[in-house]
Amino acid sequence: KDSAEMAFEGFTSEDFEAYAPEKWSSNMFTLPRRRVKDKLDLLGRQLGDELEAAGLKLVRHLSDDHPSLWNKKKVDTQWLFFSRDERAEKELMEVIDTERTLAATLADPTPLYRHVFLGVSVTHDHLEVGLRLHHDAWVDRRNLLGVLSTPAGLVRCAQILGQLPDHYEFGLV
Repeated sequence: KDSAEMAFEGFTSEDFEAYAPEKWSSNMFTLPRRRVKDKLDLLGRQLGDELEAAGLKLVRHLSDDHPSLWNKKKVDTQWLFFSRDERAEKELMEVIDTERTLAATLADPTPLYRHVFLGVSVTHDHLEVGLRLHHDAWVDRRNLLGVLSTPAGLVRCAQILGQLPDHYEFGLV
């Protein structure tokens, strides 16, 4: 089947095992991690279609499945994430700080420090789906605080969070 005909069928225990701590820095386990990445890609295509149908213009990304500079030479997590489209990203880049040092970039090279993103992650012991806001994403943080500073915004946020099932968590990491 081609990818358009395939459906995401979930993860297996072997998928999670590909991210065991003793495998993080080894290229020997890239193939099993690649299989997980392929599953996340398929899931991302399906979710992307649903997000687009809901009017959200987001771009799908996948993290590296092999040790690299971007993951500090260890693969402890495989990510699927959605971020702003190119037009929105360009608008954001016109207003964010350009004073990020090379040392700060090397310490946290992901471009996700700039903004909020929707993501799915697979680690050795769990699967996580969430909306994440990096502590350095000051534009989105300021916008969220602006929403939460109004009574109507606070009520709306509480309503949205109140609709989550009991086993969902909301918090700061």
